[in-house]
Amino acid sequence: MLTITSLHNPLIKRMKSLLTARGRRQEGAFIAEGEVMILEALGSGLIPEAGIFQEECPLALELEKRGAQAFTVPRSVIVAVCDTKTPQGL
Repeated sequence: MLTITSLHNPLIKRMKSLLTARGRRQEGAFIAEGEVMILEALGSGLIPEAGIFQEECPLALELEKRGAQAFTVPRSVIVAVCDTKTPQGL
């Protein structure tokens, strides 16, 4: 699992753009925040393009096993790309 530390990383910039309706329409993508949403997506047969996590965890390893990219990031990056007030860190 690779680590991203910069808010200027292209993946992080793309994720930040998905916080707006315009960004989601343009990209044809969305952000699923939290373990429950990610597990629901996987249970529905959807494979995320990428996941960011505060630390390595079983869910990150599961995403990688299914072909998604998984990255560890500092809390500041999680907060920047999440819409929730207290993000879970994944």
